Amino acid sequence: LTLVLFIIQICILAVSSLFLLISISNLWGLERLGKFPAPKRAPFVSILVPARNEEKNIKSCVESLLVQDYPHFEVLVLDDHSEDETEKILKSIKNQKLKFWKGKPLPEDWIGKPWACYQLAEKAKGELLLFTDADTVHEPGALKAAVAAMEAEGADFVTALPQEAAYSWSEALVIPIIPWSLHTFMPLVLAKHTKRPSLSATIGQFMLFRRAAYRKIGGYEAIRDKVLDDVTFGRKIRAFGLKWRMYDGNKQIKCRMYTNISQVLEGFGKFCFSALKNNLFYFGAVLVILLSVFYLPWLIFGLGLAGFSIGSFWLAFASILLIFLTWIIANRRFGFPFALTLVYPLIIGMVTFAAVYSMVLTYTGRVTWKGRKIKVF
Repeated sequence: LTLVLFIIQICILAVSSLFLLISISNLWGLERLGKFPAPKRAPFVSILVPARNEEKNIKSCVESLLVQDYPHFEVLVLDDHSEDETEKILKSIKNQKLKFWKGKPLPEDWIGKPWACYQLAEKAKGELLLFTDADTVHEPGALKAAVAAMEAEGADFVTALPQEAAYSWSEALVIPIIPWSLHTFMPLVLAKHTKRPSLSATIGQFMLFRRAAYRKIGGYEAIRDKVLDDVTFGRKIRAFGLKWRMYDGNKQIKCRMYTNISQVLEGFGKFCFSALKNNLFYFGAVLVILLSVFYLPWLIFGLGLAGFSIGSFWLAFASILLIFLTWIIANRRFGFPFALTLVYPLIIGMVTFAAVYSMVLTYTGRVTWKGRKIKVF
């Protein structure tokens, strides 16, 4: 038993070391939007915003898009049968670049967001299509920076990670997992030099397509029933041999996904289990591995401090230190307070609970979003 535990600890230390190496490499691998020179040409861009029950966000989002420091663009917003004041707020915004309309009824074989985005793309005039969420706010240079990156690197698809705002305790104990996991698990230096679909990550809050690429992969019509439309798009771009690029949009785009615990659970309940392929065996295996990496060292370390000699105290301490460093790097880069680094086991625990909750919702057919039931299977 002692030998087995020692081997497990060595494996945990190796995994933790790999995570830290990936995190350090992404300090260079995840380049910032805004680093490229202004594009030599300015293709017409259609900025596409699906909106359902977004009365708290839609005004700030649309107004930030309308003042983009870019010469040729339009802003299209689809009111996806909102039950609040979204439509009224849109009517109050007077700008020639803005067009909005109420969407068509949702077909039975579509999920809400893909259907809304499909309708937007059908009316878009742009050579480039930028899909962004209604809970985002964009700095005036965001669009120019994204087009500059796309043109400089000859990319077919560009996605960017916004600053993920977290103001309440329920947000703060869940939201940091998003940028941390991307920065710690995805080796972007390697991802840029391979066409493997699995080595891609896509942020649905900011997706810039060349129209030709969007059409080539089938657009939203090809993923009409996918909860994780962004992840699916990134993999399709790779599968079709197109050029994918991801950037740090922390300085250019801000997003507040949720504002309270019920929204957090609804949001994570929608996508957590889908992110693990809706596969119970895969879900269980990932859960066991992650809990071992993040909690077993703490258990051994805590018991060692209490005078119980179980496993290697120093191997446990080294593993904890390595993971702690990954949180320092990510939280510093993405603007989260240092206090959240100290409670990262609690964040992992909250997300684990959300993942289990997502699994239960999926198997009981109770996944919902914005007042709509989502059929996952």
